[in-house]
Amino acid sequence: MTPTTPLQASRVILAGLIRGPASDGPQRFRLPGPTADARALREPPNALSDWVRGHGFKQVAVHFDLDALSPTAFR
Repeated sequence: MTPTTPLQASRVILAGLIRGPASDGPQRFRLPGPTADARALREPPNALSDWVRGHGFKQVAVHFDLDALSPTAFR
C-alpha cells in the first residue's frame, strides 16, 4: 500500500538510536531527519515528547524495530 501523502523527513524522528562502535565513524549513515539517542530519551526534559509538542501533533504513529532490541536489556 502506497500512501497518498508521503511523510516529510522533517516530520519523522528516529528515536532511541544506539550508535555502533567508534570504528563505524560518526557519519556511517546519513539520516534524513531529526534523531534522539537513547540517552536523550532517558534524561528530562524528554527530547521525544518535546519534539512532538513542538510540532503540534495531535496524533503520532510509532514503529518498533523488535529485531533490533537486545534481549539482555529486558532482564
